[in-house]
Amino acid sequence: MIQLQLNKRDFEYDIYSLIKSFYPGKDVTVVYGEEDGTDAELKISVFYEENQITISVFEDGALVLTDSVSVCYEENRKETKNALKRLAYEMLRNLTGTELPWGDLTGIRPTKIPMALLEQGWKNADIAAYMRDTYFTSREKTALAVMIANRERHILKDLNYENGYSLYVGIPFCPSICLYCSFSSSPLKVWKNRVDDYLDALCREKYQTWDWNFGAAPQYAWTRAAKFPYGLVEVHLDVDRGSIRAAALYGDYFGRLDSAGLAQALVGLPHRREALLPALQALPLEDYIAGSTAEDLLPLLCP
Repeated sequence: MIQLQLNKRDFEYDIYSLIKSFYPGKDVTVVYGEEDGTDAELKISVFYEENQITISVFEDGALVLTDSVSVCYEENRKETKNALKRLAYEMLRNLTGTELPWGDLTGIRPTKIPMALLEQGWKNADIAAYMRDTYFTSREKTALAVMIANRERHILKDLNYENGYSLYVGIPFCPSICLYCSFSSSPLKVWKNRVDDYLDALCREKYQTWDWNFGAAPQYAWTRAAKFPYGLVEVHLDVDRGSIRAAALYGDYFGRLDSAGLAQALVGLPHRREALLPALQALPLEDYIAGSTAEDLLPLLCP
């Protein structure tokens, strides 16, 4: 077990993710303050001070490595985090003899960095040098990130950012998990027997629901007709954002009351069975359409 010890709650996720990248498969626990870590085979202590951060590494209780970095803690938190991660990366690299292809990047889409610098007018070569010096990314991964950022920029250049839309697509299963990734994805080879269950649950809980299919839908017209023993009934509905905005009933049926009253009673109701059935059952349908029942009319009113 590996224990990460901090004297305050700050940047813990960044350091935790970095440790997990160097020690995949190892359990990492996070403690705060002076909590004892005698059960840990490896303890990594991060001590924050006003203008300095010190990292110490203990193996089986013995100090094996310590180093510090000067920071302007509250003045520039982004640079403080980068300095902390660089220090942690170099120490873990020296300890394990391992180089990570994406360097100390964790929890961020790597192309976001070169994309931002391209927007500021940086040259590709300068961006690559910055990424290697700042995040220790390998030459291969740096080149890949800069290339993809340029492709994205070319694709996005014609989009209207004020009136356009951005769509995020979450992928629950990946062939492999990138070391920098913090999204809730799982390796496909581990969960391949659960993919169908996942897709069934996704359809059941989201894509087959009324809210997804009708609740957020734009305005549409709904028309249905059916012949009953008591006459022809034709329904016309105008639906907007899942609610009935206008309704009309036509046919050769008979009733004591004008069916316009029945149509008006439908206005404002959600266009779904769970809302319409009790509303129909509460109305004097016999007075509007002699012989009719809620069960007769419901299929005419909604899917």
